[in-house]
Amino acid sequence: MEVTIEEVPERTTLAIRERMTMESISDSMGRIYMALMSYIGSRGYEMTGPPYARYFCMDGDSFDVECGVPVKAPVEGAGDIVPSTLPGCKVAVVIHVGPYEGLKGTYDEFVPWLEENGHEVNVPMWEEYLTDPDVERDPEKWVTRIVWPI
Repeated sequence: MEVTIEEVPERTTLAIRERMTMESISDSMGRIYMALMSYIGSRGYEMTGPPYARYFCMDGDSFDVECGVPVKAPVEGAGDIVPSTLPGCKVAVVIHVGPYEGLKGTYDEFVPWLEENGHEVNVPMWEEYLTDPDVERDPEKWVTRIVWPI
């Protein structure tokens, strides 16, 4: 596992925030990203980065998650789709390559690394999905960027 330390800029996003369980997270995120992409496309908004999931609270099997997409400029939301912001800050980053089911193993290495290197393990943190599973069908090639503010 290779961890990098970076400064990331603040980014304007459109997002939907929901509480999910481990059992429902895949279906919930799929539904949310489809709604976001449809909304962005129908309004002619420009995406400026990959979809992300920001985790505000992780209570056992329950997650408070904001699923979003960075957009070019402040834009209007509608209904559950709301404007949001990913913070500009110093972060620790690790790249996970492989199926989403394998993310737990990456976290099992990343969290101790953060603690051993004197960083508080707080939320919210986020994942950026660099590979579109609808385009790249092989889960072994999916790339997820895990971003933890420090």
